[in-house]
Amino acid sequence: MLIESFNKELFEKELRFLGDGDPRSAVIWFIGIDEGYGFLEPNDLIDSKENFVIYKRGEVANTHDTAIMSKIITGLKGLDWKVKWKNYRNKELFTTNSEAFLTYMFPIGKDTQDQWPDEYINIAGMSAPDYYSYVLSKNGGRLEFLKKQIPYCKPHLVIFFGKSEKTLRYWKSFLRAFNLENEIYIGFKENYRVYINFRVIVTPQFSNRSMTNYHIDILLNIINKQKLNPFK
Repeated sequence: MLIESFNKELFEKELRFLGDGDPRSAVIWFIGIDEGYGFLEPNDLIDSKENFVIYKRGEVANTHDTAIMSKIITGLKGLDWKVKWKNYRNKELFTTNSEAFLTYMFPIGKDTQDQWPDEYINIAGMSAPDYYSYVLSKNGGRLEFLKKQIPYCKPHLVIFFGKSEKTLRYWKSFLRAFNLENEIYIGFKENYRVYINFRVIVTPQFSNRSMTNYHIDILLNIINKQKLNPFK
């Protein structure tokens, strides 16, 4: 398929791609405050038509995000998560009626925020700054799109992950979009925030450095002590 055939209409659909899993059955939504799905070649993006539906089920990528999600879910279920997480990821995560749903604030796949290949300019018809402004815009942007889905799907808990120095430039837009800007939160060590009234937790990035087993233990304890565990 030629690159020219991937037009702005498909780009708009990508911005409206909801995520991985079943958003209606998921009791926990994981929302990444960072880049999305890792498509680095525009032709890969074109050929991956399954990503242009509102959500998909089944296929699970072996990533830091899916591994940490699986550890959190199995831990909240009271299982030996350090042992059981891989089996959960391979057999249960993102299946029909599964408990977890994954989406990202910025859905277009790139390794870093600074990356914006020339092909993306041709595809989207906009520069990287324009793209980020569009995603964050109050009227019709992706944040507004995601915000509207949460009351409809009614997850028991929402975990926003990815707070870091690199995402601070979008932090105010994120807080404002989800009505958290002026809300009181409980702060915990390791940079966790809990917005009890909204059943929202903010965590660092899901990486080997910022979300080790030690950090996951802390997060599980916070969720349980704040009575936010959907499995209890």
